[in-house]
Amino acid sequence: MKEFDIDVGFERNINFKKTRKEEYLNIDETLAELERSSSIIRLEMNSIELPLFSKDSRRVKDQIKVYHFKTDGSSYLEIEAPAGYSIPGEFEERAFIALTKIMKKHNYSRKFVVSANEILENLNVTNPIYFKKLKTAMELLAKTNYTFMNSLYSNEANSLINKKVHASIMDITIFTRKDKEAKNIEQFDDGRIKEVYQISFSDYFYNNIVQKGYLAFDSEKLLSIDNSIARSVWTMIEKWRGYDLYLRRPIFFIVRRIPLKWDKKNVARTVKTIEKALYELKEFSLIEDFAIIKERKWELAEVEVRFTETHNKVKRDTF
Repeated sequence: MKEFDIDVGFERNINFKKTRKEEYLNIDETLAELERSSSIIRLEMNSIELPLFSKDSRRVKDQIKVYHFKTDGSSYLEIEAPAGYSIPGEFEERAFIALTKIMKKHNYSRKFVVSANEILENLNVTNPIYFKKLKTAMELLAKTNYTFMNSLYSNEANSLINKKVHASIMDITIFTRKDKEAKNIEQFDDGRIKEVYQISFSDYFYNNIVQKGYLAFDSEKLLSIDNSIARSVWTMIEKWRGYDLYLRRPIFFIVRRIPLKWDKKNVARTVKTIEKALYELKEFSLIEDFAIIKERKWELAEVEVRFTETHNKVKRDTF
């Protein structure tokens, strides 16, 4: 990689090495056994279920993450952060949700201007340390490359896009008071604001992920769920149930879409993690009740979730 310094007129080389880690999320011996022993069919992942933001607190810098959805390698999501960064995680997800919330205030416009203060207010954080953290998160959201291979749903075609798509989440332009555009930017009426972000969601993300997925949810509720795993579980089960008041799924399906570890050493612990997330959703009144069903072994355990007509009314009001 080369970087050209205009001011002094020379090139300097930046050497770094990226590693690659691959995970198979949708197919292993557990799924094969599930399909043999029950009426469960393999579900196609929709955009809200894609692991766009990692739940791993120990993400590795300069590591490209590839999530496979088929054993033959024909369907996957590849995430590559810029040099010196790890892939987007929990804080970047919360910043992304806050941006979709702010976008609604701008009449769902794909392009809008926002200050760091407004984003942090929506995240309900006040510590000044978060300004630096947010700026890093915003750069990461703009610079991370996502490659979708037969895994991105097309809202327009109402089907999967059967080709490789390279996309970033958004483009960001930073304006300061010194820029000529500043006089036309409303946020600068507040004397405390030193710079603002012009956000422009990319076509693929806006049409097929933001619009189809995240706008169907109450962003206030999403941001109020501190547990990122609980947040993922809720978005998945809400998508799956539609307006049904009862949902039953193998825990395996949920775990592998977050994704969490799923092997013989970790299965029972992972089920407990899902159970904890469901308890949190119940405490928030986002579900009525749930039960973990284990008839033979943890690998085949299922979860049933119940809702009420009140949940459906809230859901209709949100739409």
